[in-house]
Amino acid sequence: MSNDIQKELDTQMQEGYKLSMAGNEEAASRIWMQLWDKIKTSMDELDLKYIEDMDRIFQGTQSIFNWASDFEMELENAARRNKELVQNRIRFCNEYVARSKDKGGLNILNMRRAVAEALFQLGRGLEGEQLFKEILEEYPTYGWGWIGWSDQYGLFAQNQDKNSEKAISILKQALGVENLEDRLDVLDRLNAIYTELGMTQEAAEVRQMILDQENKNRSNRFASISPSTVKSIPVANVKVGRNDPCPCGSGKKYKKCCGK
Repeated sequence: MSNDIQKELDTQMQEGYKLSMAGNEEAASRIWMQLWDKIKTSMDELDLKYIEDMDRIFQGTQSIFNWASDFEMELENAARRNKELVQNRIRFCNEYVARSKDKGGLNILNMRRAVAEALFQLGRGLEGEQLFKEILEEYPTYGWGWIGWSDQYGLFAQNQDKNSEKAISILKQALGVENLEDRLDVLDRLNAIYTELGMTQEAAEVRQMILDQENKNRSNRFASISPSTVKSIPVANVKVGRNDPCPCGSGKKYKKCCGK
């Protein structure tokens, strides 16, 4: 890739970040959609099949991997104000997934989930439902997939899709999965639904499950450390990664929510 193309792509990427930081999500999304089209064109000209290969030769300020995650979230936020951008979100995510080699990576699973959510937003709930089922049949331990599916009927459901009973059922199904990832987040969402519905006893039971899970996680961490090394481990605050789900349970990444 020529230096001129590298500079052009990176400049447009950073222009989008400036607009995003200024709170102009729609403008950032439109610039980044143009950038995505240029990235695809560059890949085709270089005969690169996978986005991972493009990322390896791209020497920009930000990696394409991290930018793609930011772009998907920017589209999500912008589409809440302008539904015309919902289709852009679906197109970008589908095209990015199609050009990715690692189909089971978290970035890819999040984009497939984004497409399912967007289908619900467009009133195409049956298609969204089917896509959630396909994702979770392939990757049943994907905790945020279960949360995203539940949200379409629960806390973030559109009026015609509101079905708290189904939202609860989905989360309970998730909790029955062995080695479920982000189990605490699933429990937090279940607690939020029970609390919203005024189901105080059920909410209290889930909060106890959360405490039990936190204690179990803590015990597992210490069990993996030999007694001779405990004293040498510095005390540090646990930090949430920039691309990790926000602990508040919004479904957004930390950097685009409480960490913004």
